[in-house]
Amino acid sequence: MAALTFLLPLIAILVVSMPTQGTAHSLGLTCTSAQQGDVRYNLLLPGVEYCDGEQWRPAGQSHNHPTPSSCNEILLNGDSHGDGFYPLATSDGTHYLAYCDMTCAGGGWTLFATKASTSFQFFSNTFNVDSASATDHDAAGCIPTGEFNEVMFKFRNSDSCCPSIVYNKNLGAASAGKTNLNNALQCGVASTEQIQNTDGFYRHSPSYNQCVRDPTSNFHSIARLHTYAAGTAGLSEDHSGTDQWIDMWQTPESPPHAYSAHDTPTSRGAKCIAGHCLGAEPIYVMYR
Repeated sequence: MAALTFLLPLIAILVVSMPTQGTAHSLGLTCTSAQQGDVRYNLLLPGVEYCDGEQWRPAGQSHNHPTPSSCNEILLNGDSHGDGFYPLATSDGTHYLAYCDMTCAGGGWTLFATKASTSFQFFSNTFNVDSASATDHDAAGCIPTGEFNEVMFKFRNSDSCCPSIVYNKNLGAASAGKTNLNNALQCGVASTEQIQNTDGFYRHSPSYNQCVRDPTSNFHSIARLHTYAAGTAGLSEDHSGTDQWIDMWQTPESPPHAYSAHDTPTSRGAKCIAGHCLGAEPIYVMYR
């Protein structure tokens, strides 16, 4: 987090983050190629603005200046400066700020939804630019582009990505389960609950192989994966499942269960990743 600077009475600006190459000497006033990627909070809007290398622009504003479409694009271009907020743009030219995880499992992850409370459901049929920067509160969302390979579910403060669950849409055979999940992640949640065996998962868990990828190669198939309709529930194993992959129900699960650890009874079944349930930590849903 960059130094916090109020500039009054000239302009009511708070420099809140500089995820790329900007430095504090700009004091949030100038926007040139040297400050590209700087982020500030303008109290007069009010709202977040970012420097696109030419001028300060509100997050969500459309214009024609080229901007990466994902955190993975930033990483592959060699422009990553670590975890933080970066300016991105959708295919229709809408610009917004997104939180990027540039370290976990190779990095390049773009936030698109967050589950902070146990009852919140993160699936949505509408892409919301605000969800991409919602790191500490509930925010429903979906992937704004069809060009994704993996989706990661992790707790905000997971050390070394552990625990985390990754779904890779390219692993395993094509199936109704994969189609349902892919559609739900890409703003196409079905109107009714879908229950299908679904290939393509791997995990990092302190309970298995000391946080090394499990399985080390290939993938795991989750039997009877529940993909719920938007606004009704989330994504979860069946009640008869292992409790060691993903459990993001709308309500806590009553015993018997087989979770490895939980901080509160209300987190069991509602906020569980790789068998670990944490009510106190938001779950980030990210793609690359």
